[in-house]
This record gives sequence, structure tokens and C-alpha cells, in this order.
Amino acid sequence: MCLATYEMENFEFLLGMNIWYDILFAVNSVSKIMQSKDMHIDVAIDHLRESTKEMAIEMDIEPKFSEKRKIHRKKHFYDIDSDEIAHSAEDFFRIDYFLYILNQSISSIESRFEQFLEYENMFGFLFDSNKFKTLREDELKKYYINLEKILSFEDHSDIDCLDLFSKLKLLKEILTNEINAPLKILNYIKR
Repeated sequence: MCLATYEMENFEFLLGMNIWYDILFAVNSVSKIMQSKDMHIDVAIDHLRESTKEMAIEMDIEPKFSEKRKIHRKKHFYDIDSDEIAHSAEDFFRIDYFLYILNQSISSIESRFEQFLEYENMFGFLFDSNKFKTLREDELKKYYINLEKILSFEDHSDIDCLDLFSKLKLLKEILTNEINAPLKILNYIKR
């Protein structure tokens, strides 16, 4: 019997494959939505926030990020080494495989969500053309100055905030209700 056949007849292998399939299916579905050309990142962020808050409330969990801290304990000579604790095969699989995958998935999702929040803080004023068109001039300036700081290194900047401000102020006045999606706006600017 070859190794592949032996592994495929192994219950732990099949369970692991099932877990990975479910995780990757969910991630792939969300990834396809996030990559669609008519996806609005501000809407996606709001949806993530709301659905996560609803889930937290249903589970009676406070809807906020908690600070993580590591607990270190001094090991004494009479302590049992964690490797010496006997676990059943199910406990071993749950602890060393399932919970590990779950922790990695949660960590990855948290880092992506934090990235989206960072993008929203930097470029959020550009995500929604309706919000963009309703910004007052002082709010618009504040966003551009912030963007210039973010895109600067030492005394060098990738953008001139006043030049960008004047161009986007003009764009704000030119945009119509028909030109509202990011792709439509880019095509309009390109023309």
C-alpha cells in the first residue's frame, strides 16, 4: 500500500482535509467578492464591522479588540513537562491541528481587517464618490494634508498636497451622479 493511499484512509487526514476545505472555501468566497470590480471598500469595511458586531452580541461578547498579553511562568524542577501529559488522539488532533489552524486563520483575518482600516484612514475620503462630493473644503484639506504626511519619508513626499487638493476639488465639482463607481471615475479622469 502506498503512502498516499494510507494517508487517505486515515481519519485525521480526512478530517484535516475537510477543515481546510471549509476554511479555504469561505476565504475564497470573500476574496472573490473583495476583488470584484464594482466592490466598494468602504461598504465592505462597514459590512465587516456590522456583521462582526452582530455576531459578538449574539455570542454575548463585547465588540472590541482586546489587548493580548503573554503569561510567563517560571518552571520548577517538579513541574510536569507539557510533552509528558497524555492526551487522547482526539485531544491531540484538536489541540495540535484544529486549534492551530483556527488561531492562524483568526490571526490572518485580523491582520487583513487592520489593513483595511489603515487603508480607510488613509484613503477613505476617496472610497465613496457621494461622500467625497459632500466634503467641505476644510475637511478636504485636512484629508490631503494627512495623505501627504502618510506618503512622505523624511523631507520627501510623493505628492504635493496643494496640487492634489486643487485637482480633486475640481474633480469634485465635475463628478456627476452617473460617474460614481471608482472604475468609472478612473476612466473619466483617463479620458
